[in-house]
Amino acid sequence: MIDCDAFDVLHGSSQQAPLAPAAQADFDAHLEACPACLARLQSYVTLREVLRRLAPYDQPSLEQVPLPERLVSRLMAARAAALEGGQHKQGLGS
Repeated sequence: MIDCDAFDVLHGSSQQAPLAPAAQADFDAHLEACPACLARLQSYVTLREVLRRLAPYDQPSLEQVPLPERLVSRLMAARAAALEGGQHKQGLGS
């Protein structure tokens, strides 16, 4: 049977590609016999799942969401009114 260090190597390899049948058998046999490695593997699986769920919140959106046309129109009208009002006020003071 493999030791914990060999188990860690196999675990790392299993993340890249499926293990060969003999290596998978060693991996499984070690898990059955070693509560510490089983607990670590369970923690790893839990952490990986949590990180997978967080990924969408961590990724910046590359897609720009268009503003509703009505909102754009209202913003442009408010800007125009502000500019017009500012020019009018400047004209009054001169």
